[in-house]
Amino acid sequence: MRTLCAALTGIAALTSIAGAQAGRAAPVPPPAGSYQITGLGDDGSRNTGTSQLALVSGTKYSASWVIGPNTYAGVCINTNPTVSCVSCPQGGAHAAPTLFQYFAYPDRLDGITMELAAAQATSEFLLPAAPARLNYQTLLGTYTARRTVPGTAPTTGTVAFRSAIPKPGTFTIEWTFGAVKSAGIAIRGGATADVVTAATCAGAVAYSAIDYTVTQGGKVLNGKWIQTVNGRITTGTEVMMRQ
Repeated sequence: MRTLCAALTGIAALTSIAGAQAGRAAPVPPPAGSYQITGLGDDGSRNTGTSQLALVSGTKYSASWVIGPNTYAGVCINTNPTVSCVSCPQGGAHAAPTLFQYFAYPDRLDGITMELAAAQATSEFLLPAAPARLNYQTLLGTYTARRTVPGTAPTTGTVAFRSAIPKPGTFTIEWTFGAVKSAGIAIRGGATADVVTAATCAGAVAYSAIDYTVTQGGKVLNGKWIQTVNGRITTGTEVMMRQ
């Protein structure tokens, strides 16, 4: 059984990623199979559990997590070096996404996690500590987005980034395509590149994760997304340009 490090503070995970880059081989596609979860919460508590990662095809994975009494189902997309995942609680009353931004190695996935506690009147986050080298303010605002789904015509909409809480690099995000609005959460970081991982849920049977590469100082974001609706997994692309 391999190790899956989901550090909610991000400090330990970022340290291990830096050490791994210095002394290990380059990232590789994550192997399918069983993982042992070890994580560290904002309050210093340790989270343990198990996870299953199954290759669907190409860069698409399905995943499940069991942490204490809670069971989550999710999907992941591998954009090398980043593996972006989203999970939603099974059987819960709230559609609260949990997103994972992983860095893949043959024997483990090192990552940082962001979770929105939807049951709170005021949104409460468990967040990663972010690298100081990035100017996170460059993402705040509204973008024009062009989304492509294989086999269909591209659609155009808007995406709005807002600062989540005082910690830098964390955002709430809203996509608007026609009459459809989707709210989610996002973190900006990355072990070897400037990337944004975003996630949204529309209930336990419909959720998606998006991996954006930040270019031109935050003016353009090139994204690859994965979503599942009633068990059907699809992927596509999304390009955003600042308005």
